[in-house]
Parts: sequence; C-alpha cells; structure tokens
Amino acid sequence: MIDDGRAFRPLPAAPRARMRACGEEWRTMKRDGAARDKNWRDFAETCLKR
Repeated sequence: MIDDGRAFRPLPAAPRARMRACGEEWRTMKRDGAARDKNWRDFAETCLKR
C-alpha cells in the first residue's frame, strides 16, 4: 500500500460544545470567504485542540 498522505486520520477528541463551536466558526469563515484556501479537516484539527 502506498502512503500518499491522504490516509484516514481521526480528528482530536473534543467535547460536543467545542465541536459545535468549531462548526459555527467554519461556517462563518465560509460565508465571509475566509476559508477559500483552507479545508475542513486541517481547520478542525487546529480548532478542536484549542
């Protein structure tokens, strides 16, 4: 099997409230155009660790 960096990697564990807050922040960024060069998984990995 070739590892091209796209293998499944789970998101960090976080309470439901934190997950919801990250989702809201992501939706706001998408709406405002601030997420153009980002993807959800990279954003979520950072956000859920806060």
